[in-house]
Amino acid sequence: MSFFSIPNLRLVATKKEYNEEEPAEVVALGDFYAAGLANFTRINNTSDYLNGWTRQLTPNAKLSNVWTNTYSAYIKTETGDFYAWGNNSRGQLGLGDTTARNVPTLVSSIPNFTQMNGGVYHMLGVTSDGQLWSIGRNSDGQLGLGNNTDTTSWTQVTTVINSSGQTVAIGPVKKVVATDYGSVILTEAGDIYVSGFNSLYGFSVSSFANRFTYVTANITDFDAIQNFAIAINTSGQLIRWGNTYEWRVRVSGARAPNILSSATNWTRVAAGYWGFAAVNDTNELYVIGYNSNGQFASLPATWWPVDALTNIPFTGGQIEEMKFAKNSNDAFFLRTAAGDLYATGENSYGQLGLGTDKTDKYALTLTNTGVLQVRPEHATMTFILKE
Repeated sequence: MSFFSIPNLRLVATKKEYNEEEPAEVVALGDFYAAGLANFTRINNTSDYLNGWTRQLTPNAKLSNVWTNTYSAYIKTETGDFYAWGNNSRGQLGLGDTTARNVPTLVSSIPNFTQMNGGVYHMLGVTSDGQLWSIGRNSDGQLGLGNNTDTTSWTQVTTVINSSGQTVAIGPVKKVVATDYGSVILTEAGDIYVSGFNSLYGFSVSSFANRFTYVTANITDFDAIQNFAIAINTSGQLIRWGNTYEWRVRVSGARAPNILSSATNWTRVAAGYWGFAAVNDTNELYVIGYNSNGQFASLPATWWPVDALTNIPFTGGQIEEMKFAKNSNDAFFLRTAAGDLYATGENSYGQLGLGTDKTDKYALTLTNTGVLQVRPEHATMTFILKE
């Protein structure tokens, strides 16, 4: 398969008039690489271990995005085409059937998403104007469509249940996160809504709902897994909430949203199976939770919890992106503004991208450079876009 050279930066739109100039939108473009065990989401149609970062042969174009759920992946090309492959048992690939695909396959009927996120067998997508769509497994109501019927075609979510319990039209969506069998969204208005099976409803409703239901307001960013969530409110404070099991409540604080840090300078958050990571505006990295597999870097690996936000020294550059692999043995990835990718934690499948070294790491270790995006799959693989 041939590839042609395309610059890594593409100007999407430029407007220039007399005495007026509007900055152009710049989209970073790259190639797709993976590390780990290529099980359900095969890389170059192999189901074997990948010894380090391996380039996936993709359609003859640079890529603007890669997104994953537990067992499958989507990519978006510079021309706006979408390809998907991997497990498709609930129709989550958007191909109108439930047949798995071993290689990237063109998805012909799909909105032009600028953001996607996936759970075990479902996906969520958001368009540039904030429309929310969903697809795949819906047995727990995770698609937010008001029913429990799976769908093999992308379906728009049009309503939510507001803070007064009324079903109202959904406003523009800012961010989506799919948990294992649930979904969480943040609207442009700053409201968090949850659908499906989660521990994130607070005290107001049960742990199941088939329509997105209001949880809290005044949020600017968040991340979540099945059991708990972390967010930044409009004052810049850290908010957390989630499951009431003993080991989880020590991380989440309580079932209802509660303040983790009253400092007002938090800028980024990430949620993993065992805890949280957060960064402030002075580029300081903090964590809280269990350091079971070294995902909290220099802290001792232990099942005893880090009960308070604890600083992890990092001098590798300005932190631009943080991601946990959301399985029970966390791996943690940190990408800098310069494109340096650091990793720590669980590595039994080689998912940290360190070649034949499959030992867990207990320090943030440089694993690649020139990285534009990092997307850990649920358990065995990590995907990146690289310049």
